[in-house]
Amino acid sequence: RLTGVGQASIDAVVERWSLATLGGLVVLAFFVLRRFFVKQVVRLGSQATGRGALRLQTTLEAMAYTALAALPFYLGLLFTSWFLAGSSDEQSFTRAVTEALGRVGNVLLPLEFLRQLVRSHGVASAHFAWPDVAILPVRRTMRRSLFIALPLIFLWSLVDFELAGRDELIATARLLFIILMLVVSVIFTGLAHPRLGIPRDAFKSNTATLRLGWLWRPLVIVVPLVLAGLMAYGYGYSARQLTVSFYESIWIVVAATVLHGLAKRWLLISRRRMALEEMRAKAAAREQAEAPGVAAASGVELVEVNQLGVSEINEQTRRLIDAVLFVGVLMGLWWIWSPVLPALGFLEQVELWDLKAEDGTVTGVVTLASLVVAVPLVVLTVIVVRNTPGLLEAAVLRHLPLDTPTRYAITSLSSYLLAGLG
Repeated sequence: RLTGVGQASIDAVVERWSLATLGGLVVLAFFVLRRFFVKQVVRLGSQATGRGALRLQTTLEAMAYTALAALPFYLGLLFTSWFLAGSSDEQSFTRAVTEALGRVGNVLLPLEFLRQLVRSHGVASAHFAWPDVAILPVRRTMRRSLFIALPLIFLWSLVDFELAGRDELIATARLLFIILMLVVSVIFTGLAHPRLGIPRDAFKSNTATLRLGWLWRPLVIVVPLVLAGLMAYGYGYSARQLTVSFYESIWIVVAATVLHGLAKRWLLISRRRMALEEMRAKAAAREQAEAPGVAAASGVELVEVNQLGVSEINEQTRRLIDAVLFVGVLMGLWWIWSPVLPALGFLEQVELWDLKAEDGTVTGVVTLASLVVAVPLVVLTVIVVRNTPGLLEAAVLRHLPLDTPTRYAITSLSSYLLAGLG
């Protein structure tokens, strides 16, 4: 069978040599440029450290180079899978190999991006200021995932795609899946260990998602074991579907953490700029008050640039960012798990009360699912309304030549508008 895959690869290259050459050169170029991308990340990381860093563009460029550094292996697997799939039969072993390579590539890409993100002098440490006690366990976990889990994923996927034609492989596929889930559970056990993994207080000032460590730490260990049990008892389809949902849930939380780091970086830069503007305004007002010819009783005062203090703006914006990301994670998890778990879908069948018109005609029904969705949105609306002034000041108003009364009017009207829309 391996000889057949090799022969099919050679035939595909000979048949479509121009496409193979072009794709190979593109993948090779990414591998050659990978070192350059990493060097750029390190260079931008050195620029981001220090109190004088006042540009968010530096962080955005570093994230772009991080993404580019994560692409070479993924592009190699993706191109190989796509290229061989075009020259293989639907039921052939070569098609199973291409499908397995594609699945491995889809798993590899986010893992490699996270590995590049937490590399030494990378975005996580230099730009997001993540503590080393959290970065080092994640770095070890990424290495284990790449060198242990990915080969198991390939083998299981290869056997799984062969099941359509060979029923005798069912036991082998189950065994590989169970081993894979056990490995995943062991990897997460190391990551969630309070001493060897991420400490419980590593992100004590981070998002509410990470502060719920008492919930997610046991879950990421137990869920793979439950999935392995389902597969062992013959519930293969359910185990596969739940595995996909579990995988997507993990990356929703990781994406929210990365977005929080980016928002926190923007907030830090905005705070530095506002503090610098206030210092310049105070200095200018002081010079004007002390200038010759200015009467002592003229009543010149040192006015603040912002209607809110810098620390208050920072606190309001931080609370708003945390709330938006936390509710976003909850909505994302609901979207992922509601089609899979019947209990969540059952909430749509629980009717609480009817919506009626003036003539008594029923125009709608409020279900328990609607209430579950509405409660987080109401909480989010309250948080947004209360913390809008800080966000507007940090993001918009400080860039405009407006006086204090005008800024206060804008923030008040914005709060009323958001409250009405909520």
